[in-house]
Amino acid sequence: MRVQMSQLSHFVYENFSRTNTLVLEVVLLSTCLIGDRSLSFVSNRLGDFLWARAGIDSATHGLIALWSWALVENVNFDRYKILNCLLCAVLAVGVDLDHFYAARSLNIKAAVNLPDRPPLHLTTIIPVVSATLWVLGIVLKVRYLKMMSLIFLTAVFSHHLRDATRRGFWLTPFSNSRHVPYWMYIAVTMVIPLLVRKVYISILAEKKVLDSTMETVAVVPTIFTAKS
Repeated sequence: MRVQMSQLSHFVYENFSRTNTLVLEVVLLSTCLIGDRSLSFVSNRLGDFLWARAGIDSATHGLIALWSWALVENVNFDRYKILNCLLCAVLAVGVDLDHFYAARSLNIKAAVNLPDRPPLHLTTIIPVVSATLWVLGIVLKVRYLKMMSLIFLTAVFSHHLRDATRRGFWLTPFSNSRHVPYWMYIAVTMVIPLLVRKVYISILAEKKVLDSTMETVAVVPTIFTAKS
């Protein structure tokens, strides 16, 4: 009887997981489309309101990162998973703060009219920082550093990918890429969280015996459960 109940529980969990993934994919796609259309509308109608444009652009970056990480962890109202989603969103929004750093001013006009791209928009820093965090997590035996590696990758790459539809990727010391077609940006944005999820489940999720069956349990590393 217990085995049957376990199988039923596993069946329900698997179907909930698939439905949750589908819903989150739809929400992510809607966020991309609505955010970009809103930015285009404000740019055309209210071009002089630079703070409005910057706000919509940053909010779209943040929400895309938030829903992307929600897909990675298949969020189901677990408070630690939600904290990780919020962290991913903050990192994605924070990338644009380098505009003000490069402009040496809080003036929005100066920040959005830089002659060159600011430092956090260098795409080649993404694998360097992600790999460094991952290695530190292994050396220091801190699981959350490995989680941070994936969160950083998801947040910053989603930001760079969206920006690349206008200017391409900045790949110094290699040659820069051409601008990414919009359809490709949408497709990659939808797929990347699912690929990161595979890494997350295979490496970071723990396996646990439940009613004589082996199931994968998403034990979420957080700053409160940092040690391996």
